Amino acid sequence: MTLFGAMYAQGIVSLAFLSLTSTSQLEHTHMTLPAFQDDDECVSKSFALRNLTALAPQVVIDESNPDNNAVVFQLFNPITKVSGECAAHGATLAPDKATGNPELWYNCFVESRDPSITVQFQFDSASYQLTVNETWLCEEDEVDGIFQVEFQASGSRNLTFTCNDKGSQHVCLDESDVDIDVAVSAIPL
Repeated sequence: MTLFGAMYAQGIVSLAFLSLTSTSQLEHTHMTLPAFQDDDECVSKSFALRNLTALAPQVVIDESNPDNNAVVFQLFNPITKVSGECAAHGATLAPDKATGNPELWYNCFVESRDPSITVQFQFDSASYQLTVNETWLCEEDEVDGIFQVEFQASGSRNLTFTCNDKGSQHVCLDESDVDIDVAVSAIPL
């Protein structure tokens, strides 16, 4: 059984994580569905947003085989009410600078397949720093027409994990969901 199969059997890794390809940069195609958040208060709620939530983050660092390194979590945005399925695996997640690349951005799969919502992350396994970036669109009816704004929320947080060592592998789980403070910016369309 593979490392990921064993982790899935133990409930450590979600099914979305197991479906990854061997590439370290994740890319998914999106079906076209409604492209805007149509909440009448989307713009004001977006400006008031202070954090996104990483749901159940999990990390595996394998010192003997960096190709087994992995990180997986869901990123929830209370404005869109949508979670991005975020996962990456491979040597680019190694804590050493020889093979690791903490500046690499990974794309997350957005469960609603709404093309107006994009979610990316970076993970530095040396410091367990998680950096997230999410964009979404708001559309509101105004007296003088429809008002559209693109929002971007970005932030970082060092994660605190409970880790179990299994030989050369460090399997780490966060016991709770993690709020990540974000800065929000807007671009009128």
